[in-house]
Amino acid sequence: MTMNIKTLLVGAAALALTACGEATPSWNAEAGAFIDEGGFGNPTMHNMMAQKCAGQAKGYIVPDPVVALHPSSTAANPVYARGSIRCSGQLNGKYAQVIWQEYIRSAVPPSTLDGGGLQAIESAAGGGA
Repeated sequence: MTMNIKTLLVGAAALALTACGEATPSWNAEAGAFIDEGGFGNPTMHNMMAQKCAGQAKGYIVPDPVVALHPSSTAANPVYARGSIRCSGQLNGKYAQVIWQEYIRSAVPPSTLDGGGLQAIESAAGGGA
């Protein structure tokens, strides 16, 4: 009987020590730190390098043409503009300005809530006080 208890204690101690391995994050690590394997900013860096035309000569013309919907086109008659990009290698913020203007242009005023709340729920359910 004592042999079984000793074997059980040795087995429990070995099992407890395996939980102390490096495979599990320590208690003081950031939550979710094991998810990021070091490539968190890579897409942003890739976009910046592409905008700067990194690895290309200045004045390089990007072989893929840019096709965009012309602002004067309608849903019934779409008009596409086609062009090419010449890389100057400078980030001057024009892309950010275009995105910001589009963001502002697409904004809608906040909705106003008339009534609403518990009153609207009760009246929709047919129940009233």
